[in-house]
Amino acid sequence: MKNYYKISEISKLYGIGPDSLRYYERLGILKPKRDTNQYRLYSLKDIYKLNLICDLRKLDFSMAQIKDYLDRQTVENTLDILHREQKLLTQKLTELQEKEQLISERIETLRKAEDIIPDCFVLKSFPRRLCVQEQAYITRDEEMDFLIQKLLLRHK
Repeated sequence: MKNYYKISEISKLYGIGPDSLRYYERLGILKPKRDTNQYRLYSLKDIYKLNLICDLRKLDFSMAQIKDYLDRQTVENTLDILHREQKLLTQKLTELQEKEQLISERIETLRKAEDIIPDCFVLKSFPRRLCVQEQAYITRDEEMDFLIQKLLLRHK
């Protein structure tokens, strides 16, 4: 195994463009050595850091977060970052589940709408319930959407 690798070798091995590797160098995350021709030579330590960068990018870490992590790499700092990311993921999962529920409800509503027979009226009875009212002159559907939003905010 060699001690140093050129940018083209690292680029092919990791599927990362040379421009990205140069960008990591400009940020101070990677610090390749230069040979007599000024070619970048990446050490095994740089490759270790590149593995970390790839792993953290898969977790949607920003480059600033990655630099901060690499500058202060301790077990305590790593656990802190991972706990924060875990909390964010939990929040995102909750949001996605809520969106999935909304989509399911809309699909169900549309399926029920497909069963409606045109020009056929059905009389339905509902239990007594409270009613809210808003005084407005409405000429377009968009105005109704706006009015409903106002009512929802007022009566949460």
